[in-house]
Amino acid sequence: MNDLIQTLARELDAAPEHVENVVRLIDEGATIPFIARYRKELHGSMDDQLLRRLMKAKKVLLEKGIDVRVVSMPCQEFFDQQDEQYKEAVLPNAMRKRLSVEMASSFGWHKYVGLDGITMSIDEFGKSAPAQDVIQSYGFTVDGVVENIEKLLK
Repeated sequence: MNDLIQTLARELDAAPEHVENVVRLIDEGATIPFIARYRKELHGSMDDQLLRRLMKAKKVLLEKGIDVRVVSMPCQEFFDQQDEQYKEAVLPNAMRKRLSVEMASSFGWHKYVGLDGITMSIDEFGKSAPAQDVIQSYGFTVDGVVENIEKLLK
């Protein structure tokens, strides 16, 4: 288990103790791969490549003085089954500026981002092109995430 934690910490550029907490919580439906002092939050369900982009966006935003939290929610159903205390710890009601990043439909994400949030998603039939071209076209990039967070904060 220690090797897994060290590898994940290196891949996510996160402290091993934060990654260890993620590994413990992963069966509860949502995790926080990196926790910092924060004023606003960045939320999303993500695969490995998207998670890396979100972590890079976090760094860019921090350099601009915007501290965010990245939350991975691989299974909404499991998350919804958790008690209110856990859900509040992961997605505090007081944090209303939320962004979900889903390289698929936005279906289901509005209940997590709320009325003040934004969903980055694909709500149309997909495109046929090399993966990086499609990712760029839909804005699932570090710059795209940073732009949406800045839009949320205006």
